[in-house]
Amino acid sequence: MKKFVLTVLAIVAIASPAFAQNGDISGYADAAGTSCNVLDNVAPFAFIDVFFLHKHTGGATAAQFVVTLTGGSTMTHISTTEAPGMLRIGDANVDMSLAYGGCLVGDFLICTVRYLGAGTSPACSRVTLTPAPTTPIPGEIAAVDCVQPSGNLFVPGQGQAIINPDGTCQCNVPVSAKTWGGIKAMYR
Repeated sequence: MKKFVLTVLAIVAIASPAFAQNGDISGYADAAGTSCNVLDNVAPFAFIDVFFLHKHTGGATAAQFVVTLTGGSTMTHISTTEAPGMLRIGDANVDMSLAYGGCLVGDFLICTVRYLGAGTSPACSRVTLTPAPTTPIPGEIAAVDCVQPSGNLFVPGQGQAIINPDGTCQCNVPVSAKTWGGIKAMYR
């Protein structure tokens, strides 16, 4: 059964243009996007940066979303900073639109959201993306691809950064973000 599931996932990932084109937007504890485990465990207070990357995209020019804390997180939003070369309208905790400054491909940082942590967020709280109130795709996070002249709207995948992981919670990394070797390793 595991081999069947792996085969189906591989076929979907290879055959689906959505996986190749859309990519995903997720929060990470580092600007390189290697860890989605965010720690709010320093008392009494500390600044905590969550880095949002658009990964695995075949080409995108903009995105719109809201960054939301869930699961009882006690962190407080301080600021949002767009990556160099990008134009931001709004703020990540309310309704934010980002113009990337051109057609960007692959993996790239789009913004950094700074929080004030008190060291009191419960284990397995989350930093997640939700649709912006003014999204052009009702009920969805929106992004724009590189098709000219005006681009096409699409819904990117999204993952959640985990605040204070404790072994019972895992980062939600979209399947499109996994390599074939990474998928096989999950079933060993």
